[in-house]
Amino acid sequence: VQADDVASSDVLGAECQVMTLRPRLVLTNSSMCTIELKLAGGKHMILEAGVSHEHHWQPDGGSEDLPGTSLHFRPCCETTCDWSGTVNCSDVNAGSTPFLLLAKKSRPHVWSVEV
Repeated sequence: VQADDVASSDVLGAECQVMTLRPRLVLTNSSMCTIELKLAGGKHMILEAGVSHEHHWQPDGGSEDLPGTSLHFRPCCETTCDWSGTVNCSDVNAGSTPFLLLAKKSRPHVWSVEV
């Protein structure tokens, strides 16, 4: 939650505040491998196996659509994989999506993301 004061001259002398609820994701790694995340805005995160972490972001100001964000991931297992395609995180994209991850020195891996 973000709270900002409103100038009393703007609201006929009343004392007011604007409360902004920021959207959030709860990222959970339910795999047996640590994964690396590349979040929108360039932020990187390591998520250990079996761990959850909250992520808040600033939605686009002009957007009237439901807030959403995107990320890319790759597992940090024995074999290094390329980054996944874009994972769109919003209510519109709810469900499970498979991703084919190309590995450097082995067969491709299929990972699933649930939004």
